[in-house]
Amino acid sequence: MFDVLTRALGRNEIYDEVTLATIPDVSFPEYFTAALTIVFVSFLGVRGSRLLAEEKELGVLDRFRTLPGGVLSLYVGKFIAMFLLLLLQTALIVGMASLMFKNYLGAAPLSFILVFFGTAFSVAAWSFLLAVIGLFSRGAELLGYVGTFFLALIGGNIYPLFSLSESLQTASDFTFNKWAMHGMLKVFSGNHSLSVWPETMMLLAIGGALLVAAVVLLPLTGRK
Repeated sequence: MFDVLTRALGRNEIYDEVTLATIPDVSFPEYFTAALTIVFVSFLGVRGSRLLAEEKELGVLDRFRTLPGGVLSLYVGKFIAMFLLLLLQTALIVGMASLMFKNYLGAAPLSFILVFFGTAFSVAAWSFLLAVIGLFSRGAELLGYVGTFFLALIGGNIYPLFSLSESLQTASDFTFNKWAMHGMLKVFSGNHSLSVWPETMMLLAIGGALLVAAVVLLPLTGRK
């Protein structure tokens, strides 16, 4: 694996290894910008997931139950705020890393928007699910950190997917990490024939599934 990564250090020395996972042609810094951006943003989302639990402890949720729209308006507002914050953080991390490592930024603006939007939405959904779990379980934050690390591991953010077993590569299809990273790799590749729509759709689908899980668990939040 080290030899493969070493050969990718130059802009024209790309990942040309035939592997179980299809990786667009990118340089070494571009690959790790895409991979580690997802890790950083995910852990930032875990930190944000504590806010609802803290507001419950302060009695804010009880006060919202007496207002029109009730707690639902608070939940929706928190998710939107989390999504916008993660969207900004994703753009900032990618932008700063790209300027530092001279990553390719000549892709169509729409490609960046779609990948950033899908990434922020899926990570926000994961964070919101953790936030809901945190309303009735004190172990939610630990679950968030362990779960985020595990998702990053099988999603190819820590080890390249082609270094993982075939079963883990199959499991990675169900993580937002893999699709967010692949979307960013397509953007960095400079290959305008590669569409980021498949990755965006998968990110929205996974994020939607996580939101549904959060909604299913909401009735448990009333427990003391």
